[in-house]
Amino acid sequence: MLESPLNIGYIYHFVFLTGLSFDICEGALYYVLRGYPREIAIDRLITPILSPHHFQGDYMQQVWSFLAGALLCNCVPHLASGLQGFPFPTPFAKPGGVGDSSPVVNVVWGFANLAVGVLIAARHTNMADIGVDALAGLVGALAIGTFMALHFGKVQRDKRVR
Repeated sequence: MLESPLNIGYIYHFVFLTGLSFDICEGALYYVLRGYPREIAIDRLITPILSPHHFQGDYMQQVWSFLAGALLCNCVPHLASGLQGFPFPTPFAKPGGVGDSSPVVNVVWGFANLAVGVLIAARHTNMADIGVDALAGLVGALAIGTFMALHFGKVQRDKRVR
């Protein structure tokens, strides 16, 4: 049996963590299994990432992933508040986004955000480019999370002042 200079499990963990397509990593795995030096295998794995053409393509994919990330992030506070029985602002409150809605409304709104976010992610995620799409989703979650933290932090401060 051929002794591999690079652990095969390392490549598959690298694929999982970075979201690289398996066809890129299969090229590296081919060189590992054939006994080529580690540098050649790593070069075959890294070169496609560094290519200037790697991120060219359908940018709407990242827009959809951004939206899915924002919706999935938005479901968290509504579900958490609703499931704990606490009121929390929703778009349906008076005034919208400031007044509190009942826990049931929060659970329904949170679940709607979760369902739509998951449907968008499932429909528009390209497994070959999941690394870029996951990054777009995380940026969407960060953007809406930061906005929500600032907005609802101000809402809570204003409620304490009254």
